[in-house]
Amino acid sequence: MFTTFPEGWPALGLLVIRLGVAFGGFEQAADSIARPDPPDALSWSFAALEALVSIALLFGIFTPLASCISALINVRSAAWSLLFSQRDTTVS
Repeated sequence: MFTTFPEGWPALGLLVIRLGVAFGGFEQAADSIARPDPPDALSWSFAALEALVSIALLFGIFTPLASCISALINVRSAAWSLLFSQRDTTVS
């Protein structure tokens, strides 16, 4: 979408940010599949989408679109963990 790319230290910083977000996405995709309960089709589809988005971010393909999708997936995961967490709410 954009044709310019920085050179020097800014390019290295951009590469480090892309690596961090991409590997975080891979970790999140693996975590959603490796849960103790059997993963359903929705978990598999979000894991596949997160892996594809991470690959796109890693290689710089459609970076603005991939980063927006990654942010939406992270918001969904945070909301899911807040809504469906199995924590003990009893007061002793």
